[in-house]
Parts: sequence; structure tokens; C-alpha cells
Amino acid sequence: MTTNIYFQRITKFLGRNGLFKSKGIVLHKDERNVQILPITTKDKTGRCLITIPIENVPELIDKLKLCLKLEYGYIINKTNYNEHSKIC
Repeated sequence: MTTNIYFQRITKFLGRNGLFKSKGIVLHKDERNVQILPITTKDKTGRCLITIPIENVPELIDKLKLCLKLEYGYIINKTNYNEHSKIC
């Protein structure tokens, strides 16, 4: 399974040949891992790769939720991860 996430603003990633602009990420799942690759502003996949073992994905999700809650005071709606409710 492969899916893309496009950001609301341009970010950066460090690739093989330096710093590049990114407008999103590609998530690719196989039977053992989830891979995260940047999407450049030229709609190309950047030369950068993070591989996360499937068994660690729930922990990653929990830590991302915690980062949102601690940093921005958001609680993620459990039925739709795109909707946020401000708590502070």
C-alpha cells in the first residue's frame, strides 16, 4: 500500500546532496515495514528514506499524538485524524 500526505506549508529535508524543499511525504507499507519518503516541490520523491518496523508504528503514532498535545494543546479526534479540537 502506498499513499501520499501533502503538507499545508513547505518544509525541508536533508538528502544526499544537501537541503531540499518538501511539500509532503510518501508512506509505503510492505509486509514488514512502513517507509517514509519526502516529496519535493517538483513532485519528485527525494533521496531520503526512513524505514519503521510495522511493530513500532503504534508507538510512533502515540508519540506523534503526544507531541501535538504537549506542543499545541490539540487532542486528535479518534475517528478522523485530520480533525483537531483545541483544548487550551
